[in-house]
Amino acid sequence: MDNQIKNQERTGMRVGLAIIIFGAAVIIFPFLARLDMFQYGYGMVFIGGFIALAGLISYLIFRKRAIVMQKILTGNILARWQYDPALWAGMVNEEVSDTAGLKIMGIFVGSLFLIIGVIFMLFVREANAVFLGIMLAFAVLFFCIGFLSYSVHKKRLLKAPAEAIIARDGVYYMGTLTDWNGVTSVLDSVGFHPRKTDLLVFNFHQLAGRVPRMRPSTVCIPIPPGMEGDAGAVVDFFSKPIDEERYREMKQAEEE
Repeated sequence: MDNQIKNQERTGMRVGLAIIIFGAAVIIFPFLARLDMFQYGYGMVFIGGFIALAGLISYLIFRKRAIVMQKILTGNILARWQYDPALWAGMVNEEVSDTAGLKIMGIFVGSLFLIIGVIFMLFVREANAVFLGIMLAFAVLFFCIGFLSYSVHKKRLLKAPAEAIIARDGVYYMGTLTDWNGVTSVLDSVGFHPRKTDLLVFNFHQLAGRVPRMRPSTVCIPIPPGMEGDAGAVVDFFSKPIDEERYREMKQAEEE
């Protein structure tokens, strides 16, 4: 497998491990510093335990993803399609345009904080400078998050290899691993797009949202010319046909 592709999921594992260590340090600090447990200690133990638990969950999720990615890198795959550079450039530009919403969301949320701060300053005289400063800080924070998220995603897309790799447990496409590990994501169906038959469609549910719950998601992989047989073999391997209701939803979405 091309050694230019890195297993970036291991970075997530390291971050999760660092969070676990930090949480453990917060837990043991009150005992080492001989703090009053009722005044400070138990609160720090609770916070540290929460941080460590979050780190453990993050570590386990990225560990599973790293295993899937490592299988892909070692050649344990179903199909590997490479794309014409000109075609790939157009696909990347389209994907970059679709991610512009990250900037818009950052600007929108940041503007809300800024407007709240200005309204508070105009109508509430007490301590308005402090409150405005806090709201301004949040506004700048969300502006930065929006632009940084867009920039990072765009950079990853531009550096991504012009290929799609399909494995039993996931797909590597546009520099991003999409996996269905049976815990935070479950594969529902695999088939051809009802209108754009040169697209291989993977429908799955994944844990997402501000209130985490299993939500439907879709990844569409373009089928290069001459690779229709490989695509059919992938569909046969998974044996999870797209049901009629899902086909109707996809057709309606395409018409809209």
